[in-house]
Amino acid sequence: MKIFFVIYFFLLSNLLFAQLEVIKKQELPVIKAIGSNYKFVHLSEKGLFLMLESEESLRNSKREVLFTKYDTALNRLWSGFISIKYASVMQQHCLDNNDLYYLIYREEFEYDILKINLETGLMEIVPFEKIMDLKITGFEAAQGVLFLGGMVDNMPVVLQYDYKNSSVPKVLSSIFQVKANLNALVIDQKRESVCVFMTEKNNTNPDLYFNVYDLEGKLINKWIKKSSDEQAFLTFKMFAPNSQEQYLFGTYALGNRSKAQGFYVNRFFNKEESYVYFYDFSYLNNFFNYLGEKRKNNMFEKIKKRQNKGKTFIHDQQLFLHDLVFGEDKIYLTAESYTSSVQDNSTNSAYPSSLANSNLIYRGMSGLRSYQPYSSLFSTPSRRQNFVYRYKNSVVCGFDKTGKLLWDNSFEFENLNYPQLMPILQTGFQQDSITMLHLQDKKILFKQTKNSFAIDSLQKFEPKLIAEGEDLKDSEDENIDFWYGNYFLMHGIQDIKDEEKQQRRKVFYLAKIGKTNAKKEEK
Repeated sequence: MKIFFVIYFFLLSNLLFAQLEVIKKQELPVIKAIGSNYKFVHLSEKGLFLMLESEESLRNSKREVLFTKYDTALNRLWSGFISIKYASVMQQHCLDNNDLYYLIYREEFEYDILKINLETGLMEIVPFEKIMDLKITGFEAAQGVLFLGGMVDNMPVVLQYDYKNSSVPKVLSSIFQVKANLNALVIDQKRESVCVFMTEKNNTNPDLYFNVYDLEGKLINKWIKKSSDEQAFLTFKMFAPNSQEQYLFGTYALGNRSKAQGFYVNRFFNKEESYVYFYDFSYLNNFFNYLGEKRKNNMFEKIKKRQNKGKTFIHDQQLFLHDLVFGEDKIYLTAESYTSSVQDNSTNSAYPSSLANSNLIYRGMSGLRSYQPYSSLFSTPSRRQNFVYRYKNSVVCGFDKTGKLLWDNSFEFENLNYPQLMPILQTGFQQDSITMLHLQDKKILFKQTKNSFAIDSLQKFEPKLIAEGEDLKDSEDENIDFWYGNYFLMHGIQDIKDEEKQQRRKVFYLAKIGKTNAKKEEK
């Protein structure tokens, strides 16, 4: 027992007093003619890639797209630009080692592909010949081979494009005849194969289709997972350690219900299902923390009574899943629970001021995190402006590499409403220690946990993002997300007045946020 308290005190002394600080801020002037349509890709320890799509119309109905690569100290490494047609949109991106590929939408079914070497800044347009009316919704790359997926005549199609050795993309076999929706293109972690994952159309409890190809486009394996009458898979996050092994993580419902009962992990090996684990929300230690201690205890009493009668307590939860995060020997899954309701269109007062008028939506690709406006998504979402989503809490689960649940923790929200579904909680993982935070009312709310235990209570940090003698007149589109290690990246638009010089400037800023007890880097 003494040893336990010594260990706990050691953890407490190292984590409890960790605070946040602004390590460095980088400002970029907002020029009215060019605009502030910034997008960025986190490159972990390799830095940050920033893109600005100019709104200024040039000759021949073109506009510029500006690129900048930063190191982790927010020092600029290189810059460059290209010119594209004014109506074109930088649509999707994928990362292949040191090469970043962008899919550029020109017009319906017409695309260009831009390749950027992140080390040198060298840019080139990859020729892409249209061979069918394909609306691209999936874009991945491995070892210089591109995979582009989408729908043709309401049927799934995936192209393999080895542009270094062929000028014409190749249609992957055994896909077009499947009556399914293309859910994901997943490159395995050895970067030797791609798994095409599809779900049956027009079914709330769909069959699942898996096709695995090598990088030359040869079919290695294919199989179907038939739906079950007992559990219905609602959401899917997939990863593949290699060409023979695939995992699905997500939420499931009981029977044909439409809301979640818990999490599942499904493993496949050599086209056979190995096992599926179901984790009812009642099994988690912290899922219901948002209820408060009294209501949580009442909830578990109700669950226990149902179980004693041999019955299952129905949860019917709505969850939004983040992309999976991979550690050395663990897999982390984060999800927000929420409710939705109708909101009067005449006001958006229910939304945080920083995002009330924002057009930002989150997309995760190839394990990266980026923010892109609605206009640049591969499909135009239904903008249900009369709905508001009230976020209750985030749950964070740690699994081993076989999908066994090791621990869970949670972060509770108060008065948090957004006009769209998006990841809210940002998490930094160091084995079983987690830093959890989010931005609300210009303050960073954060806490730290270890396994299923809270190390400290909720703390608030208001970052100082202007210098002495300056006055912040306005800010918009502010947000924060995980970058790497112990560091997070805050960003947004600021209108700043220098009181002494009586000058104002409008800037897009990047601010590196870290723990005060983290290892210091050169600024």
